[in-house]
Amino acid sequence: MLYNLKMKLTVNRYIKAILVLSIAVLSIGLIILALDIVNRNISHYIGTTNNTITVNNSFSDGLYTIEDLTIQDDEIVLNIFNQEGKELSLLLDYLKYPHEIYIDGVLVSQNTVGGEATFNDDFAYKLFDFTDSVKLTLRGENLQLTTFYLAEKKHMDHYTEVRTINYCFIFLCFASMGLTSLIFYLSNRYSKYFLLLAFIGFMSAFKVIVLGELFFITEIFKVTSKNYQSINNITSLLNIFLPIFITMNIYDIKLGRRKRVAVYIFLAAISLAMLDLEIYVNWFGTVVLGTTCIGVIVQFYGIVMKKEFRHIILLNNVIYSSTSFYKDFMDTNQMPKGTVDFLFHITYIGAVIYLASFILIFFLRYMKQVKSLKEKEHEFERISLLRGISHDLKLPLSVIKSSNQIIEHYDMPFEQRKKYMKTGLEATKELEKMTENINSYLKIGATKSKDMTTSIHDSFERLKDHFDVYNQEKKYDFSVVMDEEDVLLPMDPVQFYRMVFNLVDNAFKYTREDGKIILGYRVKKDVTIFVKDNGLGMTEEKINKIFDPFYRIDTSRSNEGLGLGLSVVKGIVDSVNGEIQVESIIDTGTLFKIILPIK
Repeated sequence: MLYNLKMKLTVNRYIKAILVLSIAVLSIGLIILALDIVNRNISHYIGTTNNTITVNNSFSDGLYTIEDLTIQDDEIVLNIFNQEGKELSLLLDYLKYPHEIYIDGVLVSQNTVGGEATFNDDFAYKLFDFTDSVKLTLRGENLQLTTFYLAEKKHMDHYTEVRTINYCFIFLCFASMGLTSLIFYLSNRYSKYFLLLAFIGFMSAFKVIVLGELFFITEIFKVTSKNYQSINNITSLLNIFLPIFITMNIYDIKLGRRKRVAVYIFLAAISLAMLDLEIYVNWFGTVVLGTTCIGVIVQFYGIVMKKEFRHIILLNNVIYSSTSFYKDFMDTNQMPKGTVDFLFHITYIGAVIYLASFILIFFLRYMKQVKSLKEKEHEFERISLLRGISHDLKLPLSVIKSSNQIIEHYDMPFEQRKKYMKTGLEATKELEKMTENINSYLKIGATKSKDMTTSIHDSFERLKDHFDVYNQEKKYDFSVVMDEEDVLLPMDPVQFYRMVFNLVDNAFKYTREDGKIILGYRVKKDVTIFVKDNGLGMTEEKINKIFDPFYRIDTSRSNEGLGLGLSVVKGIVDSVNGEIQVESIIDTGTLFKIILPIK
């Protein structure tokens, strides 16, 4: 029965995944139709009669896509009768193949013979201005790929400017995302996938250059109509495969050697099948379709296994696939081109969203890892705190216990009994000091309050009275230096007292008898509190560690305490946006400075 239940749940998950993917496919179709409707509504079309256009007063403002052009013998002959003598511009879009262009029978542009005056290798588009009637002839082997646009010169200038701005924007988007990913990688080298995303971003930016739209950059990288197709195919394959690889990482799909071989065989089989079906006539198209199939399988796995970020990745794929297929439909003349295709390379808009989504996913994963690490650090700190407390509390407790046991079980003179009572009392005071430090450590972060103020002068008077009692035998030269001006700080008085108390107590602990200890403060723009002694001093290495919880300069643990005192000081100072400075020289002494803002 349990087996049947598991099988039912598994089948339900598969059915759900199929439904989700079906909805995704339907969404792709709807988005493509929506893009086509938008394109048709904002575009103007002008038809031809026997490849002839007549421009008269009815030729209104806007950009016109020329339709119904016929190709004969690898040649398009377009006649434009300009009856009104308008300043017109004709733009030939996509010339990434060997071609020749004639105007009124005169060769004006070609990209086959270098060194000639007519040589022009601008392959994104070519623009011709005229005011009279013209006869334009385009010769080449892939003429069906070229789109003709016609407009008044002033409008064409505007549209080409917007087009260049759009491609610059796309280029900057890819470049900035690549740079952002690289910065994330350099700051967190364990996340190698940020480096991969940086590579995809920079490569996508390079693909925008390869398109030939940004002429000045294209020339720098020596991209020409002759090497365009090779560069485009290689970068396109990488851009298709790498996101699948990243998605597999997000879904924690790890392929062993046999599975990798199976994937390669699958790709080869898909390629051969597509060649037999003549769906694509080149290896590039078949590999693209093969990797697309793998992407669908990976997405199906993510949905079935309920992997994290599966919804974002699915939406990502829907958007990118919609823009890619829509571009393919326009390029194969299954849907009309128009203003949308003129102004944007719609696939790259989808690619920008695609890459941005992956960066967002990895950023969210990174933040989750950081949060997890912090939680582990807090847990480790909590465990260390408990271990430190359990260890260090044993000493005063054992002293109290042994003193009381001796007093209870042995007869002794009153003076000796008094000595053991004093030892127990001192251990009790040390235990009290430890618990106060523990409480202060746990309360760090709640020290600043608008409802609480602390008088430095009053706190220092209390500290002076306490340590005068502690130093009543005058073993140390202890003095307090106070500024004439008193200041009210927005702090909990108990926490302020604990902060300064720990510094002074630390000075007494690590200063030899007859040593000198000075506590003081001065007021300028900020309040500077200082504790100076001529005690043991510290090395630079120890200065860098003294604020760590449970760190003690005396590693033999002969000194009393938990090693939390200076951690408490640092925590309280940080919580009120203060600063703590330490200067120390071995066998000369140490100076602690706390700088606190008055407001």
